[in-house]
Amino acid sequence: MIQKPNDWISNTDGGWLWERKSIILGKGTHHNKPQAYDALNLLQSVAWTIDIPTYTNFQNTNETMDTDQFERVIHDYFGKPFYFVWRYDKRGRSYSSGYDLNIQSNEYGKALLSLFNKQVVTNLDNIKIAIANHAGQDKLTWNERIKWFNQQLKFDLDTFDEPILGSKAIQAYLDSKKGIPTGYTMSIDATASVLQIMAALSGCKVTARTCNLINTGKREDVYQYITDKMNAILDVINYVTRKLVKKPVMTTFYNSEANPKETFNKHQLAAFYEALDGTLPGALDVMEAVNVYWDNSTDVHMWTLPDGHVARVPVTEMNDIRIEIDELDHRTFTYRYNKQQPSENYRSLVANIVHSVDGYVAREMVRRCHASNIQLVHIHDCFVFSPNYLQTVCQTYREILAEIANSDLLSDILTEISGNYVPVTKLSTDLANDILNSEYMLS
Repeated sequence: MIQKPNDWISNTDGGWLWERKSIILGKGTHHNKPQAYDALNLLQSVAWTIDIPTYTNFQNTNETMDTDQFERVIHDYFGKPFYFVWRYDKRGRSYSSGYDLNIQSNEYGKALLSLFNKQVVTNLDNIKIAIANHAGQDKLTWNERIKWFNQQLKFDLDTFDEPILGSKAIQAYLDSKKGIPTGYTMSIDATASVLQIMAALSGCKVTARTCNLINTGKREDVYQYITDKMNAILDVINYVTRKLVKKPVMTTFYNSEANPKETFNKHQLAAFYEALDGTLPGALDVMEAVNVYWDNSTDVHMWTLPDGHVARVPVTEMNDIRIEIDELDHRTFTYRYNKQQPSENYRSLVANIVHSVDGYVAREMVRRCHASNIQLVHIHDCFVFSPNYLQTVCQTYREILAEIANSDLLSDILTEISGNYVPVTKLSTDLANDILNSEYMLS
């Protein structure tokens, strides 16, 4: 939007100037329970502009986009500030609205966006870290990334994981050395946010250590760790890669048995579960605790996050009906559709609860950073901001996760869902101290 979106003041009033939509994305998800309007309004206040060098020097890599429409949008917005409307999904995760331009886009789409309010970046090491990240060096320590940058006589963008963003970051570095303001934004991701949240909820230091809630002196990579453990068990012919292992690890603690089975052969599958054994006990405890409180007599589960935001998640199941068409000699076909109804399929509850906590963490990041005059937006657990603020953003994230580790959040959520007090005994009582002294929760 060329004009700043309307502030959200109710679940149907906000965002667009001339139309009303629900603050909650998705069919059949609207409700009037409290939603965190303030976080969306802060996200909507950030002014963006089209990055001219990206548009000039690189081709649009989104092959599904209508090229003529895209060019019309670029023409209309070129050189102007514009804004995005933001809404929530049913769990409370935030999404920006827009197709031709969107924060939640592919690499080209992300590079096409710059902050309209430019800044002179004074901490050049932070841009060096950003460039190293675009080059695929994000598994190194901070100092190793800076050292990697300093060792480059010339950058070969063809070797970068994200060459378009890498080119933009290099230009931001050159501009910053000259004192020229830049709208470039760096981004850093949580290192396995699902496991981080589960570790904080359970107080599990074993799980925490694998995903950087506890400082080990290096940047841990839980997916590579599981990969290495599996390959130590397997014959060479069955070796697995980190890329192959990542999704099964992520989905296993969301009750998925199908994904590991689809991903691995029988030898790899056995090694996978052997490698997981004892590696992430806190995540397992959270999953098993949540599973107990699935209510198979209701068609909706609802709980409240610490900021008062209500997550309301309908229970749906696929239903089949047979339809007969008289005009086609009474031929029949099966129509499959989602219906909101009670179910005994408990598997989705843990994912929805963890995603709702992830949404709460993102909202707190937005509130606290904007209160410090940091224009921060996010794509779930990936935070986007000016390189001037890397250290502040990381510290803010540590503080939020430490608060969760010190809280009774899991007990509160399960108590609200069940209607009866549910005590949760944590595996440690001082994990928050370790979190505050960690380094690579965001990396």
